[in-house]
Amino acid sequence: MKSVIEESIATFNKGTRPEKVVRRVLSNLGYSYRLNVANLPGKPDIVNEKVKKIIFIHGCFWHSHACRHSKLPTNNRDYWENQLQRIQNRDFYVHSELSLLGYKVLIIWECETDHRRITDLIERVYIFMKKEGEGIHEDKLTA
Repeated sequence: MKSVIEESIATFNKGTRPEKVVRRVLSNLGYSYRLNVANLPGKPDIVNEKVKKIIFIHGCFWHSHACRHSKLPTNNRDYWENQLQRIQNRDFYVHSELSLLGYKVLIIWECETDHRRITDLIERVYIFMKKEGEGIHEDKLTA
């Protein structure tokens, strides 16, 4: 029998709520993917090798999205500004490296996975994942 700590770690490693939402959208649209591919720069959240597409699901605070979830803490402001700037610099480097390797990268923000915005998310993911020259199929958008 697993201890409480082992169960917590196992649950923690299965992904965040926004990641699960995006994975569900991809599955419903019929796309296959791999999770957290370690041999690629930045260990991307979702990778589809077949079409060379990568999806990062970014937390709004940690990756400094311009939304209401991204408010900078008032305590220890210098520390947080430096920390978040380092993350932004790392993101830029990782996305550049992936582009050089021939991947197209999509960033989905945590706030975009809200249930009130799911239709927009489905359409955005489908348009990004489709192969060049493939049309939009209405039946897939309503999945």
